[in-house]
Parts: sequence; C-alpha cells; structure tokens
Amino acid sequence: MHSLIQILQTIIYDVMTALYLPFFNAVLIAFLSMFVYLYGKEHHWHKNNVIKKTLSTWGSAFKRESQFRKAFLFFFVVALILLRTLLNRPIWPNPLGYLFGGWTFTNENGQYSTECVENVILFIPYTLTMFYCFEKELFGENHTFKQVMKMSLKVSFLSSLFIESMQALFFLGTFQFSDLTYNTLGGFIGGILFYIIHHVRSM
Repeated sequence: MHSLIQILQTIIYDVMTALYLPFFNAVLIAFLSMFVYLYGKEHHWHKNNVIKKTLSTWGSAFKRESQFRKAFLFFFVVALILLRTLLNRPIWPNPLGYLFGGWTFTNENGQYSTECVENVILFIPYTLTMFYCFEKELFGENHTFKQVMKMSLKVSFLSSLFIESMQALFFLGTFQFSDLTYNTLGGFIGGILFYIIHHVRSM
C-alpha cells in the first residue's frame, strides 16, 4: 500500500511538473497569438486571405523600415533573456536558499560555473539594443554620457530586479544579489557601448 501511494505521488508530481514548466511559454504564445487573431478578425481573415497579407506586410516592413528591424532585434534579445531566466525553467525548491552566493566561478555545490560571466554578457545587448531602438524616446535629440550611464543603471537594475523577484515568487530560480549586480554591470557596459557607437557614428 505504501509503495502504491509513492508511485501515485510520483506520477502526480511528474504530470504537474510537465504541465507547469511550459505554462508561462504557453501563456506568452497565446497572448501574442491573440493579436494576430484580433487583426484577422477585424479584417475578415476568412474572406481576404489575411494571413498571407500579414506575412507580406511584415516582410515589407522588415526590408523597408530600419526602426522595424531595430525593434525586432530588441524584442529578440528580450525573448532570449526571458527564456534564459524565467520561461520554461525547472522548479526550484528554495528560491532564497542561495541569496548571497554566485559571486565566483563555483556554484553552491563547489562545482565550476560561469554563471557570473553569463549574467554580465546577458544584459550587454539588452541596453545596447534598447537604446539603439528607442534612442529618441529615451534621450531626445541630444544626450550626454552621464544621461546614458544613468539610464543604463536604472533600466538594467530594475529589469534584473523584476526577473529575480519573479524567479523567487514562482520558484523558477534563486534570488541572488550577485545576479542583480552582474546583470546591472552588463547593462552598464551595454550603455557604454551604445554611447561609443553613437559618438563614432555622429563624428
């Protein structure tokens, strides 16, 4: 009887885990798909071949508009970050169990890890592509080095804090001050790169 209960518990746990892991991916895909659905419904997709027209419009915009390509690149980077940090991650039993760890090249088990470097690299293209895409909206026509650095720290810190909080709230990882620091550092470096590229281009 005891063995049967253990088997049932294992089955229930495995099934629930299998459903939980892709849950956020499914919500995100469903949410984005509804925009296509609403667009098709508004333009009577069953009569006017809206899907083909939508794909054609997307392709034309990508070829013709630089802002469209910038936005696509930025949202691609955002998707990579979300997939790496939140979406489709395994359940973590104790999200606050390694709060002060992750500063070095070893993990909580003493094994070699490059996570600290990955956290820096992950956020470099984040601020770089964001500023590249929304330059005028964020800074106006002219911006100083101080403005870019301040915005880099603000955006990367708040974004990382959101991710870390969601990981802790939904048991999708560990909340670590090291992740927060390294992500912010990566975003800061991305801001520096943006300023250098912008300055070189404007010369």
